[in-house]
Amino acid sequence: LDIIVKILSVMLTERSLVVMCSDLGALSSVIMCLPTLLSPLRWQGMFVPILPEKLHGFLDAPVPLITGVHGMPSVALHCSHVFLSLESNMVETGTEILPLVNQDKLVKRLKPFHDRLQANLSGGSPTHKNFTQGEQHAIVDGILTVLKLYLVSLLDMLQARTIVTEHGVDEIVSDRLLRSHVSEHLQPEDRRFMNAFLDTQLFAALCQE
Repeated sequence: LDIIVKILSVMLTERSLVVMCSDLGALSSVIMCLPTLLSPLRWQGMFVPILPEKLHGFLDAPVPLITGVHGMPSVALHCSHVFLSLESNMVETGTEILPLVNQDKLVKRLKPFHDRLQANLSGGSPTHKNFTQGEQHAIVDGILTVLKLYLVSLLDMLQARTIVTEHGVDEIVSDRLLRSHVSEHLQPEDRRFMNAFLDTQLFAALCQE
């Protein structure tokens, strides 16, 4: 559950995410699911489900990136990137992952689905054998619904302050209003995340739509 929340923060602040695993099937499944966690937003950076070893140099691309690597990267790890190992179930990075706004509330809402999933997926348990595909889909749908409602609430905090015209005339004014709104209405620990989110192409694309 902690990893889900961290990865959501990583994507919402448009940091590059590299997922590593020696099992190509598991790797591709996880990578293909990641953009769906952002609904109703759309990932605007590079998205490469499996990056071949000969192209690992692209890990240093100066744009947000989500990609999967079979095994370990063959190049030096960039300190600002976030690396998720599916086998060790660990997230590593050289810089801080910002906590989400209202993160504790989100975790509380995700926990029932996560606990049920963990209980049913525990290796060798009798429950695991009775864990039907329908039950899996219900849990995944529950998680996605909680995440979508969270993102909608996040956008609702800013919606009334968004002013972007067709020609971008009011973009500077809009940015000032939004950041003023963030400073006035959010707790200090939440402001860093929200300001980082305002700087993303995710948010810019949403405003253009």
